[in-house]
Amino acid sequence: MKSVRSSEPSILGPYPGRSGLTPKQAPARGGGAGRARLAAVDPFGLIVGGALLLLLVAVLLLGLYHPKSGAEILDWRPTRSPETEIELELDDIDQMLEAQNARRRRRGQAELTEHGLRADVAREQAELDARAAEYRDRRPGAPGDLER
Repeated sequence: MKSVRSSEPSILGPYPGRSGLTPKQAPARGGGAGRARLAAVDPFGLIVGGALLLLLVAVLLLGLYHPKSGAEILDWRPTRSPETEIELELDDIDQMLEAQNARRRRRGQAELTEHGLRADVAREQAELDARAAEYRDRRPGAPGDLER
């Protein structure tokens, strides 16, 4: 069945940008041949995009040139002093060590001391450092290896 085009206008009116011509029949927009054609941009999109960009620039400039810092505006202060934080860390270590020792006593094992734990950590760190140095020495093309 063929579609028949009526020359009478539709009830809904003409569609914007639709002339009923095929692309070969439609005149080229933007002038003659060889000129670069830019895509048409909706003015509403330009206005909204420009407003968002302007808002972003305004907020950044406000942050850069405001005489007070963000902490001063929010009246932010640390909840505890650094000395209090150190005391709490040491108390935490003592509590964890005491809890481990209580468990070790129940199992019949020797108790741990802070000095003993620090020595164990230092020994394990030295072992890791030695393994890393050994790995670097074995690796071909190591930074200190010029003759290979």
